[in-house]
Amino acid sequence: MGECLLALGRPIQAVVPLAAASALNDQVRAPFLLSQSFLAIGDYERAAKWAATVLARSPGNRVSRAVAENPFVQRVLMDGGGALRRRER
Repeated sequence: MGECLLALGRPIQAVVPLAAASALNDQVRAPFLLSQSFLAIGDYERAAKWAATVLARSPGNRVSRAVAENPFVQRVLMDGGGALRRRER
């Protein structure tokens, strides 16, 4: 359901079902989509957290590396999540 909501351009509504799916299994698809949802809504701290989860579960996952390489996510990771929590305007 979360994947469908994300595909429909409803990333906020996708968060809860994707978070539930991420907690219920050890695969990487749901946490990857969750990181994409957080990127879409501008919550780079949570996007970075879920990208790191995907990398921990599957270190060679190229898609999660791409999320982690997002400039906003990198700034969150560099400053420990303090300064940049929402998309800069």
